[in-house]
Amino acid sequence: MKKEVSIVLFLLFLHLTAKAVEVKVDHVFYNADSDTKTAEVIRAEAGYEGPITIPEEFTAWSKSYRVISIADNAFRGNSGITSVSIAESVTSIGGAAFCDCKSLIAADLPESVKLIGRDAFKRCTSLPSIKLSSNLETIDIGAFGSCESLTSVVIPNGVTTVGSSAFYGCLALITIDFPESVASLGTYGVIDYCPAMTDCYFHHTTPLNITAETFHESTRQQLTLHVPSGCKAQYATAEYWKDFKEIIDDIPTTGILPVLTKQDAESYYDLQGNRLDKTRLPQNSIVIHHGKKYVVK
Repeated sequence: MKKEVSIVLFLLFLHLTAKAVEVKVDHVFYNADSDTKTAEVIRAEAGYEGPITIPEEFTAWSKSYRVISIADNAFRGNSGITSVSIAESVTSIGGAAFCDCKSLIAADLPESVKLIGRDAFKRCTSLPSIKLSSNLETIDIGAFGSCESLTSVVIPNGVTTVGSSAFYGCLALITIDFPESVASLGTYGVIDYCPAMTDCYFHHTTPLNITAETFHESTRQQLTLHVPSGCKAQYATAEYWKDFKEIIDDIPTTGILPVLTKQDAESYYDLQGNRLDKTRLPQNSIVIHHGKKYVVK
């Protein structure tokens, strides 16, 4: 009897003194740090299928824990997850966190996210679109590689780094827009093997330094490159940039946007990357069409 009591007391002591303990809340497990009162998502309940909701905080043992991150490999290979909604408290999504979640069709990322880790959404083959945080700073290596259903990506102004193979193998991706805030591109395959892609947009008045493999030769020969007005000459003489299929300097630098007066059958997005109904575009609103911004009239 004494031995059993001692074991119980010892386990209770470990629980009370442990800095990080594992907690399960609504099909999701967390590492909760009792010192900082913060928590990290570590995995889903075995066999769980359906939507995942990451809360801003939860209560365990009469303490509140604020969820601030999703760990590396947290949901990797979980083919049962269909959607994920992440609270505003989360600032980073770890490497391969959702890699190979092949049934994932919706991912709602909050404005708080600053980092999308290496291979975070790699091979999420059913994911058609994703809304990226306006506070996002880094899209790491392979973050959206082989997302075969992804059709459009709006990289927010504020992103400074886009890693190698970030969008490699996105078979349905038609256009991509790189804001002027992007200061560093990966050394290989950033948007390679995207056979549906026709145009890419760079808002930099001075071409970034890239390598021969940042965009493979076949990619450069495939794509029309859109650059700021008056900057064609700089790109036409810059190493590797000059090899794009065509260079068009049609991105406004004055802050005055071109007017969209006719809607075709293609896709339209708002500034947050949400797809819009082309039959009900709000008048005088700003929309993104083929990677370019327009004022709707």
